[in-house]
Amino acid sequence: MRVVTGIVLVMLIGSAQAAIYKCKIDGHTAYQSSPCVDGKEMQIEPPPPSYGNSSESLRKAKEANKAVSQRIELSRIARKIKKLRKRNRRLGRDIDSYHRKREAELSSVANTGRGNRFSQMTAINGYWEGKISEAARKIDENRRLIDALEDQRKAISASDSALD
Repeated sequence: MRVVTGIVLVMLIGSAQAAIYKCKIDGHTAYQSSPCVDGKEMQIEPPPPSYGNSSESLRKAKEANKAVSQRIELSRIARKIKKLRKRNRRLGRDIDSYHRKREAELSSVANTGRGNRFSQMTAINGYWEGKISEAARKIDENRRLIDALEDQRKAISASDSALD
């Protein structure tokens, strides 16, 4: 992260420098930040910043790029984990709702004296158990995905701290 900050600062400093003017005044060369009053005016651009050894510069740039890529990936993983946890909360509420609906329907059938209550109650129970089981399966699947993403996040964080 420090490398990225340093590169950005160098780029900003390089682009923020003012022009330098080379003026001939009374036969002497003078350098100034404002245009020349008399004589020849020549705008001189400062040389590009030197980063030293080009292979070292390339290595540092690659490290900075890798660090930025890792931060982006960590952010993506965090968003996915948050989304999966939110889904699991919703599925948990759905399961609670399914239990309440099942109990209400079973109670309604039990209180009526018509028809074969046992077969009706079995059908109701089977329907709601299927919904509950499917929601629980999705929660388990999401938990496995969250665990895998957490492992991925730990691995990236470990390699990120090795860069610092």
